[in-house]
Amino acid sequence: MKYRLASLRPVHGRLALKFLNWVIKQPNLELKQVTHIICCTTHILVRARMYNFAKTTLKQMLQLPIGMNSVFYALMDTRICPNVATFNILLNALCERGKFKSVGFLLKKMEESGVCPTAVTYNTLLNWYCKKGRYKAASELIDSMAFKGIGADVCTYNVLVGNLIGNNREALRLMDGMVSCGLKPNEVTYGALLNGLSRHAEFGPVSSILERMRMDGVGVGHISYSAMMDGLCKNGRLEEAVQLLDDMLKISVSPDVVTFTVLINGFFRVGKINNAKEIMCKMYRTGLVPNSILCSTLIYNYCKMGYLKEALSTYAIMNRSGYVADHFTCNVLVVALCRCGRLEEAEYFIEHMSRTGLDPNSITFDCVINGYRNSGDAFKAFSVFDKMNCLGHLPCQFTYGGLLKALCRSGHINEAWKYFHSLCSVPNTVDNVIFNTMLTSTCRSGNLSYASSPVRTTHSAIC
Repeated sequence: MKYRLASLRPVHGRLALKFLNWVIKQPNLELKQVTHIICCTTHILVRARMYNFAKTTLKQMLQLPIGMNSVFYALMDTRICPNVATFNILLNALCERGKFKSVGFLLKKMEESGVCPTAVTYNTLLNWYCKKGRYKAASELIDSMAFKGIGADVCTYNVLVGNLIGNNREALRLMDGMVSCGLKPNEVTYGALLNGLSRHAEFGPVSSILERMRMDGVGVGHISYSAMMDGLCKNGRLEEAVQLLDDMLKISVSPDVVTFTVLINGFFRVGKINNAKEIMCKMYRTGLVPNSILCSTLIYNYCKMGYLKEALSTYAIMNRSGYVADHFTCNVLVVALCRCGRLEEAEYFIEHMSRTGLDPNSITFDCVINGYRNSGDAFKAFSVFDKMNCLGHLPCQFTYGGLLKALCRSGHINEAWKYFHSLCSVPNTVDNVIFNTMLTSTCRSGNLSYASSPVRTTHSAIC
């Protein structure tokens, strides 16, 4: 039978992984044998273009009690021609762990063994050096690229521009250098630059950059516009953000729900609820409908500003649209109901949460207990506390503090002290804040002698 050489496919990679998983479970395997089989599998995975799996196997090898020197020679000693992609993945894994000395060692060994680093190798390292604030090392790496005749590509500049967010002048200088090298900035390059300018409230160059993009034939996507709007909103320049939205619509760049969410949140932040509603109307006119993130944003802001009716209405829309609210959104509504004194509705809402498959957490119950504390209804507070315990949620100091305050506010000072005594035997339950609350409540009730008795002092020392 005649055989022919062919490229490895994912099916071969999966077989290699299956074999590896079987081998490492065998008894009495030596470390050298485990290392060898992992290296062989990694080479196969890289050639089968299963890079994520290759990264996983390399990470497994880095956890073995062998040095970097041994890892390198193990990869070379498999009778499989080493691929630069394998070492690129290994370099990325080392950078992820912050092992930059090992990175330098591996680069040196690669070159000595005839495995030449590529632009991808250097781009990977540049990205990590910039992320970790190692700008001097990044600069030296660029010089090394030039010395070895490896030309920087668009990805190289994108990495540098994206990581120079705090130094926008340098980022602009880099873009000019990029053009002088005959490279054309793409949407990623401009997007990174615009995002950096927006974050640092440097909006002066934005219009000229947008014009430059149009001249270069680079389209400005809705993500870049959203990033700029977010920066404008955070710096209180809401009118300019709205103007940017109008510009988007004029040049037929379709905004998404995130774009409108940024603007709506910006207006809510400064208390301009009518403007936020206008943006909502504009969103509906474009054919978009709120998603779960926008609904949650609206509920949070409505509750924060005291518009409970609108918050509940938005929650109803959210339910009808098939979106499931998370614990944060539901807890915000529970707090708002309690703040308005609608405690029974808050309890009904907790039951509704359970029916929808979202079990209330300890924070949910703490909110209702705190509501009954404010109204001085100790019986109801303890009733909610019992439900909380039945569902297996652990109370915290905030929970116990709410129960004690509920007893004090309802005039049951003696019962509050009895409950306090019982809590002192539970570790990390009572602190000075709770104790001081008890003393304050006792004094307000007019029982000064009880508050100043030696028993209170004793408990102050113990708890």
